Amino acid sequence: LFFLFPISVSALTGGASIACNNTNLGAGGTTNCTLYANITSGSTAGFGGTFQASGVTISNIAVTSSWTGVGTSAPVNGMRVNVLPKTDNSVISQTTAVATFTITAGSTNGSVSFSGQMTDEEFNDVAVSASQNISILSDNANLASLSVTGGTLSPAFSANTTAYTMSTDNSSVTVSATAEKGTVSGTGTVNLNYGSNVVNVTVTAPAGNKKTYTITINRSEEDTASEPEQTAEPEINPYMATVDGAAYTVLNDISSIILPPG
Repeated sequence: LFFLFPISVSALTGGASIACNNTNLGAGGTTNCTLYANITSGSTAGFGGTFQASGVTISNIAVTSSWTGVGTSAPVNGMRVNVLPKTDNSVISQTTAVATFTITAGSTNGSVSFSGQMTDEEFNDVAVSASQNISILSDNANLASLSVTGGTLSPAFSANTTAYTMSTDNSSVTVSATAEKGTVSGTGTVNLNYGSNVVNVTVTAPAGNKKTYTITINRSEEDTASEPEQTAEPEINPYMATVDGAAYTVLNDISSIILPPG
């Protein structure tokens, strides 16, 4: 007498996910990503699906070491992944990386998605999907404003003008600036030497590119001219002199006096 007992096998459940090293890119920037099969119960004997890209491009898709490609190649045409567990007659029963790939950003926000299925040992399919958004960082490195105390910039500020001059008598000035999108360095109080002083204000855009605005500040030279010479007091003409108690009038210049003859 034999008794047959059914063997309990957990139903295959799970999904897929995409993880990227960086989801905030400058236009044309790249990042490496990984597609995962996320097994929550049971096990899968196969995994496959198709990538779709919007606003980005996908390249360099490669199956990881835990899986082997099926058919002519995996991926096919650079967009589809069909894989089986690496070891013959084996199954995958935990979250495992399926494939790696590279995303290249466009000029606007984009995304990459995957749609497919996992297959259990009895050839039952479980639909899976995953997506990852990619944000494009601004490359705007313009200043919105620029000013310096103690003088007037020449030419007048414009976001597209990066070189300025100004003159001042001050020993120090305060440089102020705001960026349209990024961060600013090089502002604050600047102590000036006599003559030419160069101040650089740099804007770093969210995407990482930089733009530098240069201000040449001319501080007036110190006045080193000597004091004017003091002129001697003019001699008094005439002046009085006293000799032996008698007062005399003494003339320094007698050229205008007519003396009597003899």
